[in-house]
Amino acid sequence: DAGYESNEYLDKVQAAAKKVGLPFGCIAVDGAHIYEDDIVKRAENRKKAYRWIDVAQYLGATQVLVTGNDPDRGRTADNLAELSVFAGEFGLTPNLEPMPWTLPDSADSYLELMGAIDRPQFAVHLDPTNLINSPAKFYDNAGLLQPLLGQMLPWLYVDSGWWTAFGLLGNALFSSRFIIQWLHSEK
Repeated sequence: DAGYESNEYLDKVQAAAKKVGLPFGCIAVDGAHIYEDDIVKRAENRKKAYRWIDVAQYLGATQVLVTGNDPDRGRTADNLAELSVFAGEFGLTPNLEPMPWTLPDSADSYLELMGAIDRPQFAVHLDPTNLINSPAKFYDNAGLLQPLLGQMLPWLYVDSGWWTAFGLLGNALFSSRFIIQWLHSEK
């Protein structure tokens, strides 16, 4: 059950995107926190996640972006593995995005989780700015990024070199605002 009855709004979104030549590569799953402790709430949210997967497939996306946000790594792995199987049936690849306040918080914890999920249709959404959540990690960002890039390469979903370069440039521009703000505050 996709959780919605009509594709009328999606048809409008799709038409507007087509008009300007905007493809849908990745759709972020929003409001579907699969990490709920309560089994009933988790089932409700799973239904929402399935709806977003249906939406992504309908719009022609190839990926869906999800977050773990659960301190119970085993439950996180089980939930994300189940979600990846469902998404895989639609030809979609779920990507796990780390958030500053949750696990995974390092290359090692990411790899541990990815190994537990162990699904070929699951990938990593590498957003290093979300992992830099303390002054120590900010000042030693090379120490954070080098192991991530080295160990995560097999898990990264890469569709093209051009989009990868574009994404890295965008991430650098986005991250520079923090550095500029910090430099300005030190005056």
